[in-house]
Amino acid sequence: MPVTTFGLPGVATVPRHVPARRVRSVIRADVAALFRGLTPEVVESVPEVLDDGARRAGQWLMAVRADDGRGDRAEGWVTDPTGTA
Repeated sequence: MPVTTFGLPGVATVPRHVPARRVRSVIRADVAALFRGLTPEVVESVPEVLDDGARRAGQWLMAVRADDGRGDRAEGWVTDPTGTA
């Protein structure tokens, strides 16, 4: 599955919580293309706060890899609270 670099919140927040020299984020290339194709009209039509049903229906999966610069690496993933992603 192809991925591409994409600005995600973790790039800004992770270095504030852990000592990290560099944080990069990637997203599936097809999903990035969808985000890049959003128009201002579509963005304005999205509600600022989702209702409970929409929030519960949301699914996500995040894979993480951390390198310590000495050759040690930790990898893992997290998914949405329901575990359905």
